Amino acid sequence: MFRVVSQKSEFKLKNDDEGNRERLKKIITSDDLNAILRKTETFVMFDQILNQFSMSMLKKSLIKKENFQIKVMYQEARKRATSFMKDNFDEKVNELTVITETMKIEELSTFEENARYAICISAYCNWVEDINV
Repeated sequence: MFRVVSQKSEFKLKNDDEGNRERLKKIITSDDLNAILRKTETFVMFDQILNQFSMSMLKKSLIKKENFQIKVMYQEARKRATSFMKDNFDEKVNELTVITETMKIEELSTFEENARYAICISAYCNWVEDINV
């Protein structure tokens, strides 16, 4: 969380009368902080959902590792999974059902199983985050 806060915050610059810039302390806006807290909630939600699946700790660790790679490598796949969830499910459907059914879509067929779990759980967390905003 510290890394995210540090990335979102900015150094405030102050210009004096001669045009020189002075670098002041980092600042963070309430909007930035709200976005950070929402993202933190999705990290917690990811772990909670992953723990509902009946699998070994090693497999869960591998899925968590894949989740970190999603941010860069699997962005488009996660968008497709989120879109599939929005189009095919509502709040009455259990999250495990949503995730396991989404793992079967054609767009994810080329991914290894751990990556599919990570993509779909992350997509589900994003879907819930969008609903809660």
